[in-house]
Amino acid sequence: LVGGHALAEQLLIDIVKHNQWECIWVPSYYCYEFIEALLPYTKVRFYDYTPFDNLNQVLNNITISNKEAIVISNFFGLNKQSHIDLKCSIIEDHSHDLISDWARNSNADWCFASLRKTLPIADGGILWSPKCHNLPPKPRQTTEGEKLASDRYKAMALKSQYLEGTKIDKDVFREIYIRTENEFDMLPISCISKHSFDIISQ
Repeated sequence: LVGGHALAEQLLIDIVKHNQWECIWVPSYYCYEFIEALLPYTKVRFYDYTPFDNLNQVLNNITISNKEAIVISNFFGLNKQSHIDLKCSIIEDHSHDLISDWARNSNADWCFASLRKTLPIADGGILWSPKCHNLPPKPRQTTEGEKLASDRYKAMALKSQYLEGTKIDKDVFREIYIRTENEFDMLPISCISKHSFDIISQ
């Protein structure tokens, strides 16, 4: 489990560094912050895939070598795919539907997801290998990661109070959200914060 904006981004960087693929293929409809983060570690190529495309048809139209990898995202949990057969390494992004049948029955090399899209926590991402590949070493806990998560929880608490009717200036928690989101982008790969881990361990 990692923390930071890396939630998902750090996980993807970690497995790219771990496997040293020559190139990563990513969907044309994808987070460009992810793509920029990958560029120091590997080449990036795009393939045409958006939320409402037929995934099997898309994959039939591209040729990828076994020295490369492809990122496939279950956009908004709309796709019911679970078994994909390609010669290259397959990395699946299940951030939009972590408990889907696809995520639970995947045969990909790697799967990852941002936990805060599903759970009420400030940080955290998860990485697993349906094919039982060795995982990268567990990231270390960092002071920066703990501080960012703590600030984020303050913003979450203030927003909750605001929604319950407490007289709180919403610009106060919005400023913390915006600031921490930018700081997460610069956070080194870090372990999930202790508070977030305690929450998901209950």
